[in-house]
Amino acid sequence: MKRILVMGSINLDEVYSVRDIVIPGETISCQAYDRYLGGKGNNQAIALARAGAAVSFAGRAGADGAEAVEFLASAGVDVSRILRSPGPTGRAIIQVDSRGENCIIVYGGANREITGEDARAMLDGWGPGDSILFQNEISSLGEAIAHAHDRGLRVYLNPSPADSEILNLPLNLVDCLILNRVEASLLSGVSDNSPDALLSGLARRFPDAEILLTLGSRGALWLAGNGLRDEAGNSVRMGAALVEAIDTTAAGDTFTGYFIAARLRGDAPAAAMREAAAASGLCVTRAGAVPSIPERREVVQALMSGTVAFRGAP
Repeated sequence: MKRILVMGSINLDEVYSVRDIVIPGETISCQAYDRYLGGKGNNQAIALARAGAAVSFAGRAGADGAEAVEFLASAGVDVSRILRSPGPTGRAIIQVDSRGENCIIVYGGANREITGEDARAMLDGWGPGDSILFQNEISSLGEAIAHAHDRGLRVYLNPSPADSEILNLPLNLVDCLILNRVEASLLSGVSDNSPDALLSGLARRFPDAEILLTLGSRGALWLAGNGLRDEAGNSVRMGAALVEAIDTTAAGDTFTGYFIAARLRGDAPAAAMREAAAASGLCVTRAGAVPSIPERREVVQALMSGTVAFRGAP
């Protein structure tokens, strides 16, 4: 299998289970508290590893991040490119309500201490034939994308969390964008929030990029970039798994990891999306971020047995 490097964030997640997500000026009691390893980079690297990919991780952890690095290594991720910072590891404060919806506050910590020189060094030994996956939780992201492109890596970007700084990145160097409606609206400049309008807007702005638009419980849409138009079909629509969600925290990260792992194996977009949707469906039936990401054998078994059903395509 082709190699992939995840250059991203490591967080310590603090999860508060609440009846309803708190509103301004309100004080509430939580029903349960848990602490997990998280960060979009960490979650997606573990999803890739559990999906069977050959994955390495590049980033920074603080003095309190030894457990996180050890867990990544135990999950089968190469951690030799993780640097240490004297300050704290990143943090995420997560509320999960009784319907499984969440809201998240992120403190960057060591994730925001990655320099352009760090990124260049982390890419030593990587080149054509390899892939790299970024999110929007680390510093020097634009420089890192440019370095990866210059070395000939296939660049995947999940521009989450969305902010206006994303528009300053060298997005023309990205080979595959994986994003939700909020991120799609920001990047496309389209005010119409319908999936087809967003997809069309992204295709106009990034004609050479493969685009995967995730729609949560509605499913996902995929559109080929100009370089992939020779594949069977230029677009794919996939419905989400029919499950009862209890925590959606790592659903998107699981979908991303499983989709990319399948593509690295050579699977067609439709097959990759089906496996990713099944994995994401299993994920939301469990609590927490990392603990909820399924192993591939579970996903394959669920698909083969027919225990996972899917909604109609969006």
